[in-house]
Amino acid sequence: MGDIDKSDYKEFNDFIHAIDTEIEQAQIKLVCAANVQMFLTSPLGHPKRISKNIRQKVWR
Repeated sequence: MGDIDKSDYKEFNDFIHAIDTEIEQAQIKLVCAANVQMFLTSPLGHPKRISKNIRQKVWR
């Protein structure tokens, strides 16, 4: 185990960092998509209801 040089360790560390970054970006995209979906399915978030509420001045 002592014959592993530092360059192999750095390559592996860079690889793990790249995977971590990809997972983080996927999580952000998932959360954003879920937020949009929740907004569009909420009573005030549906586009038709938004225009209706603006006309009725129901916004609080």
